[in-house]
Amino acid sequence: MHMSSHLMAGNSRILEEINITKETKEPEGGVIQRKAGTRGPTGVPEETAMYFTLLFKLVHIPVSS
Repeated sequence: MHMSSHLMAGNSRILEEINITKETKEPEGGVIQRKAGTRGPTGVPEETAMYFTLLFKLVHIPVSS
């Protein structure tokens, strides 16, 4: 995994582990980069999508509804 202040890049295993799929919606203020012609994620979340991925998925902080 690579991470900077604005995006991170992970492989298909990370996407599977944190359940980022073509059905995953973009969080407000963020982007999940998608494969051309599909909604399949490339493994590159940007801005708030990156923070959502790190905080709520990788670290397992529960999301209140």
